[in-house]
Amino acid sequence: MSFKVTDKGVAYFIITDELLNMYGVDRLEASNLVNTLSSARDNKIWAFFIEYPSEIRVRIRSRNIPIASVARQFNGGGHSLASGATIHSWEEVDHVIQALDQVCP
Repeated sequence: MSFKVTDKGVAYFIITDELLNMYGVDRLEASNLVNTLSSARDNKIWAFFIEYPSEIRVRIRSRNIPIASVARQFNGGGHSLASGATIHSWEEVDHVIQALDQVCP
């Protein structure tokens, strides 16, 4: 599991299939943890990247910065402050993080 926060305040976890198996956590349980990052006031946007057999699902949340447009850029959508997306490689994680950084003030 990898936890990072960008200089602009985008916090994110990367959860691989290996980690899910190591700790006996299923993907639904892992995806439900996305809101745990909301308690840190410095996090403007928070995201979970969860590995599935043929894709990586992205769960994105924000307290007051609209993020649905970023989710739509990556085959997703949702509500203004709670969205999700689907990517197909770990290299795309950087693109998602960069796009989230761009919407941070």
